[in-house]
Amino acid sequence: MKVKKSTLLLIASVVWLIAGFNVLRIGVQTYSEYVTVWNGLLSVLIFAIFHQFVFGKLVKKHTTRILGYVEEKQLFFKFFDIKSFIIMAVMMGGGIAVRNLHLASNHFIAVFYTGLGAALFLAGILFGVNYYKEVAAKQVKKKMSDAVHGSQKTTMTGEWIMKRYANISIVYAIVAMIFGVFYREFTKFNAFTGDTTLSVMHTHYFMLGMVFFLLMLLLEKSFSFSNTKTSQVLLIYHIGLNITGAAFLVRGILQVQSAEVSSALNASISGIAGIGHMLLGISIVVILLQVKKSIAK
Repeated sequence: MKVKKSTLLLIASVVWLIAGFNVLRIGVQTYSEYVTVWNGLLSVLIFAIFHQFVFGKLVKKHTTRILGYVEEKQLFFKFFDIKSFIIMAVMMGGGIAVRNLHLASNHFIAVFYTGLGAALFLAGILFGVNYYKEVAAKQVKKKMSDAVHGSQKTTMTGEWIMKRYANISIVYAIVAMIFGVFYREFTKFNAFTGDTTLSVMHTHYFMLGMVFFLLMLLLEKSFSFSNTKTSQVLLIYHIGLNITGAAFLVRGILQVQSAEVSSALNASISGIAGIGHMLLGISIVVILLQVKKSIAK
């Protein structure tokens, strides 16, 4: 199965986000008994080392490799090369062995996994940023071509943007349904009947994901307001929505498992969710201003 080479960046983003979240989740779940300033600084140091010297370099390397392909269509698994697949397999196998064979203390897992998971998750975000940069660059090239070749091309570009919004809406609809099933099965498995933020995740993704981009499609059809700035704002919107979703997911899992959460960890989760909400709010306001500007024309 072949996909556009820019789509390989999106696949890489999803894979790294999932891997990073799983590792980060393990670290956060184990951290409640070890929350100290010293341990927090160690986790930050581990995060900085892995981001600066390992994952940050891998993101640049694979982005350059992927965009350097001559042919536009590539096999979907080429988001990694063989060496990177081996590294990922060794890391996953090693992590499973460490936990199942009790080769490391919970203290080590809490501090190390939190830093490592955060670095992995950031790598996923950076792959996503590079994907949207590439998509935005192609959009700019198309608009420049439109200016040269006339209004017919402009219509094609508008149709392409609307299809893009439709595709994003479909993706978020699928994500919303996945979280709906996860909420039902996870609470059932743990015999949990109380309130949890997991119960609102699917509605958030339906409304702020699927419905939002359907509205974007309709607004684009009516006012043709989208431009390069819109792509940049929507990237911030995606980051804000998924940061918020990740915070809801972590808090929900802790609630269902009745884990004791320290005040520091509780504040951290709330702070992350707050940052996500602020990014969402700022993005929505900027988009509305762009729509208003296009109406004024």
